[in-house]
Amino acid sequence: MVVVLRDECSLVLAWLLEGLCLLPALALTSAENAVVVFGIFALASGAGLLLSFSSTCRHRRACQFLHAGYIAWIFYTLQLLFITVVGMSIYNFLLPFDAGAEFRFYCAELHLDKNLSGTSCAQLQSRLAQALVILTLDACVGVLMLVLGQRIAQKQHIEYTRVQKEIEKANQSPSQNTLLGHHV
Repeated sequence: MVVVLRDECSLVLAWLLEGLCLLPALALTSAENAVVVFGIFALASGAGLLLSFSSTCRHRRACQFLHAGYIAWIFYTLQLLFITVVGMSIYNFLLPFDAGAEFRFYCAELHLDKNLSGTSCAQLQSRLAQALVILTLDACVGVLMLVLGQRIAQKQHIEYTRVQKEIEKANQSPSQNTLLGHHV
């Protein structure tokens, strides 16, 4: 049995996976950096969820004022920003391994032990290695989310164009100008 998910559902599942992959990296960073990264993630996630459900909430007041194209543009921008931040985090996590000095000296010099999880320098090296692998997966999921967002936006644009053509066709109907076209 093969289960095929709609792109909207896949985007929501990818969002959950992206959040789970982000948690270990957040635990190994300082509180200030974690707040910034989590804020970007939350904004990108909100835009992704709004994009996922924008086709079903058109009758709601919040969605009437935002065209799906604007939502898609906001989603792309925030998701690209998030992928960039993840890439920078991967680079920063690789620096201690490429420093040429022993890790514990590098950790003590840069105060890497002052992280959210309180992980000491002795345990931090192995956890950073694990976080590197998980962050790489997070970046790949982020790219998948960009592809899914593009597909959703394209489908919504096609549907919007079809509805607009139907409305224009109905407005140009010759029966609109006759007495038979009006209901009394």
